Amino acid sequence: MYTIIGRPDCHWCDKAKKLLTEKGREYQYIDCTENTWVVAIMLKGGYRKVPLVIQHTEVIGGYLELEAKFKELVDG
Repeated sequence: MYTIIGRPDCHWCDKAKKLLTEKGREYQYIDCTENTWVVAIMLKGGYRKVPLVIQHTEVIGGYLELEAKFKELVDG
């Protein structure tokens, strides 16, 4: 299970959701503009940009890191 923390009108957030859907992976989406407590947690962890993609307890990073993770699975 993946979690995407994002915001509306975020091109990279939309790409992350699309990639996970195409790969058949389940995810939950948390809109940081509606859940401001998430922003506080992100900042405390040193994360300042969205999307922030998390798999279980592993912070993957943004869209490019998510894309690289899937590429690594195919190539590795």
